[in-house]
Amino acid sequence: MADKNLYIQHSCFIRAGKVVVDQSQIEQEEDGEHLKAFLKRLYKSRETDYSKFHKMDALCKLAFMASEYVLEGVDWKSEIPAEDFAIVLQNRSSSYDSDLEHADSIQREGGIASPAVFVYTLPNIMIGEIAIRNGIKGENACFITDAFNSELLVDQVEDAFAEGSKLVLTGWVEQAAEDYEAFFFLVGQQSQAEKKQWTVDNVKGLLHEPF
Repeated sequence: MADKNLYIQHSCFIRAGKVVVDQSQIEQEEDGEHLKAFLKRLYKSRETDYSKFHKMDALCKLAFMASEYVLEGVDWKSEIPAEDFAIVLQNRSSSYDSDLEHADSIQREGGIASPAVFVYTLPNIMIGEIAIRNGIKGENACFITDAFNSELLVDQVEDAFAEGSKLVLTGWVEQAAEDYEAFFFLVGQQSQAEKKQWTVDNVKGLLHEPF
C-alpha cells in the first residue's frame, strides 16, 4: 500500500450523453447523435491535434477523450519523470466490437485481416494511445471485470504508488455499440481543500452523483 494519502486531482465522466469534468457538466449529446459523431464533435470542439484519433475504434476514442479532459492543464512533466506516471484501467467487454469487425473483415477479404482493425483487438491499445499522446512511460494495466470494481481500482492505484508512481490516470471505460460509459480519475498526492481522498467510498460517491 502507498504510505501517503492519495487524492483525486481531477475527474471526468462521459455517460448518459453528457460530459462532466470535476463535477461540472460541460458537454451534451445532440438529439439523435450517435456515439462516434458525439466523440468526433468533442474532439473538434477541443481543437485537439492528434491525427491518429480518426483511425481509432470507438472504445479507444472514448478513453482518449476522457483522458484529454482529465489531463487538461495539468503540468505534470515539470514535476515528475514520465516513468513515474502510471495508467490503470478497467472495462467489461474488452475490445469486443473490434473483435467482431476483425472477424468480419477476414471473411470479406478472403482470409486476409485488416491491419487497421487488428490493432484495436486488444483493450490495452487505448492505454498505448493515451501514453503516446502524453509522453507517459510508467507502468500500465488493463483489467477485465464483470462490472466497475472500485475496490480493485483503489487497491491497484495504491499499489502503483507503493511501487514508486507519483501520478496515476485510472478509471473504467466500457463501450459496446451505442452503450458506453467512462469514469476517469487523475490520482496524486497533492492535497487541497476541495480535493477528495482516493478511497472506495469517495469513488462510489462520485459515481452515484446525478447526471
